[in-house]
Amino acid sequence: MGTIAYDLEAFSSLKRSFQPFAEPQKRPRSPVKTPLIPTNDPSKPQSSATQKRPRTSTEQYTNKTPSVLVPSSTFHLSSQTDYPNRAWHVPLSLSITFADLEQYTTYIPKRATSSKNAHPPDASVLRLSPEYGHLVLLAGNDGSAKLWYSQSAKLARTYVGHSKAIRDAVFD
Repeated sequence: MGTIAYDLEAFSSLKRSFQPFAEPQKRPRSPVKTPLIPTNDPSKPQSSATQKRPRTSTEQYTNKTPSVLVPSSTFHLSSQTDYPNRAWHVPLSLSITFADLEQYTTYIPKRATSSKNAHPPDASVLRLSPEYGHLVLLAGNDGSAKLWYSQSAKLARTYVGHSKAIRDAVFD
């Protein structure tokens, strides 16, 4: 095996300069400013952070009318008794039968089967009711949402009350 030669002089000078627990160097501190204490004396200067504010009472908040628009809706069908005591669920007389998947092939339609001018400006959200899919909710940039029947394309209800565009809508 070969031998390794060390330069002991270089190693000893390195050992002397290394101090593992050396004292940190102290930096000069900036002069400490005395904080401004709020007083009632107008001759003493005060910053805006230390000025005393007048107390606000709850009267100024309780006497105001709310600035939020109350949402409302318009029913467009002949009667609201289509779904008595239920929140727009499929009536029990309507039965949905699903066909076997082996009988049919899926394809992308080449033309639209129907079209409806639902939202004059433009619709930004389209949602199908998650449980049954017989209701379609369209919300637009005009701040209204419209509920449609998907099979007959009849308008069921219009919800208004937003002052800005509706960006998302969900069924609860």
